[in-house]
Amino acid sequence: DREVFSQNRITVTGRAAKDSLLVIQSPLVEVVQKLTSDEFKIPFDLAVGENVITVSVYPQDKTQSKQQKTIRVYYIDEE
Repeated sequence: DREVFSQNRITVTGRAAKDSLLVIQSPLVEVVQKLTSDEFKIPFDLAVGENVITVSVYPQDKTQSKQQKTIRVYYIDEE
């Protein structure tokens, strides 16, 4: 959280139950993907400046609760 990058793309990685619905959102991009394994690695584009990214996981098993994390990263265009 609160990392600074000089490239306009990061990789969002994590672990969640297989077959969960993964949603990654920012003002610039939204990625929705059903997980085929218990780990994920998703390339994600950044806007110049502050990027507030919300990662949500909705398990297929309804006895498990939704997981959500919001991170802030900064992209500084050095060109």
